[in-house]
Amino acid sequence: MGQTPSTAIDPSDRFNILSPAIVSNDGVEFSDELDKARDFTGDLPDDCLAYIFQFLGSGDRKRCSLVCKRWLRVDGGSRYRLSLNAQSEILSSLPSVFSRFDSVTKLALRCDRKSISLDDDALVLISLRCQKLTRLKLRGCREITDH
Repeated sequence: MGQTPSTAIDPSDRFNILSPAIVSNDGVEFSDELDKARDFTGDLPDDCLAYIFQFLGSGDRKRCSLVCKRWLRVDGGSRYRLSLNAQSEILSSLPSVFSRFDSVTKLALRCDRKSISLDDDALVLISLRCQKLTRLKLRGCREITDH
């Protein structure tokens, strides 16, 4: 009574947001003209996307940066604070880390007292790669000297 008959849903199509056709109340079928593969975030400028990323926590932001290459680039360019585990094993990864996060102004390096931390040479490398760095916080980095 007053209800339209239900239609079977194809299991392979259950995650598509857009349906292939829209049926009005009087039974007239309209074809769906929207492209299913279109990226609606592609119309957003990078500045707007970076502004949205600022409202996310670090975990959500990491997951969002995995969506596509553009989001990865925008996320890396809009991170101003970064915290790293400063064990000596990270030394080989530092150039790639700071080529992605090139806008970092505040950097925290933390190391467990039982581990071997980054040394003075690593700090020189960080200073060369992070031109915008204004604050550096060191915790437990015993291999770094006053020089």
